[in-house]
Amino acid sequence: MQYFPFPYNSGKRFLLLMVLGTASSWTLCAAPPYHPRQVANTNSSFRDVIDDLQQEVGNHESEILMFEERLITQENILDSLRQQLLDTNQSNQDLVKGNTASFESRIAAMESALSGVVNDIRKLQEHSNESAKVLSQYKKKIMDLDEQIDHFQVAINSIFSALQLDTGNSTAQVYEVQSGDSLEKIARKHKTTIKKLKELNGLKNDRIYIGQKIKLPNRDI
Repeated sequence: MQYFPFPYNSGKRFLLLMVLGTASSWTLCAAPPYHPRQVANTNSSFRDVIDDLQQEVGNHESEILMFEERLITQENILDSLRQQLLDTNQSNQDLVKGNTASFESRIAAMESALSGVVNDIRKLQEHSNESAKVLSQYKKKIMDLDEQIDHFQVAINSIFSALQLDTGNSTAQVYEVQSGDSLEKIARKHKTTIKKLKELNGLKNDRIYIGQKIKLPNRDI
C-alpha cells in the first residue's frame, strides 16, 4: 500500500506569501512616514508571526506523519497474522477446512477497513489546512481500528490453540505462552533453540501472544 506525503511545503509558501503581501500593503498605504525604529519593530512583529505559522504547520505535519506510521505498523501486523494463518492452514487443511472461509472473510473485512482509512488519509492531504477537526476524526478511526485488531487477535489465538492441540500424528509437547514469555525464554527453559521452535510452529518472526500454544520438540530427539 502506497502513502503520499502531505503537501506542507506548498502550504508554508502560501502562508508566507500571504503575510508578506499583507505587510507590503500596510507599508504602501500608510499615510505618515515611519521612524526607522518603528519599521524595525514592525518587521520584527512580522517575523514573529511567520515563525509562529511555520511552527504550527510543522506541528500538524509531525502529528499526521505519526498517524501514518502507526497505520503502516498496524498493516504490517495484519499481514503477519494473515501469513501465520495461511502457513498453519497449509499443514492442517483437513482440520481447519470449516474455519478457513470465516477467517478469510474477517481478514477481507480488516483490509476493507484499512482501505477506508487510507482514503481518509488522502482526503487529509487535500484538506490539510482544516487540521484540527479532521485530525480529531482521524484519531477516532485509529482507535476503532485498534479495537478491531484486538478482536481479530483473539480469534487468531483461538484457531492457533485448536490447530496446535489437535496433533494426532505428532508427539511434540505443547506449552501455553504466559505473560512475560518470549521465544528466547521458552527455548532456554525447555533446553532447545529459537530456530527449532520457529520451524516446529511455522513462525516467520519472534512475535508470540499470551495464551498461544507453542509446540516443543521432544527431548529424546
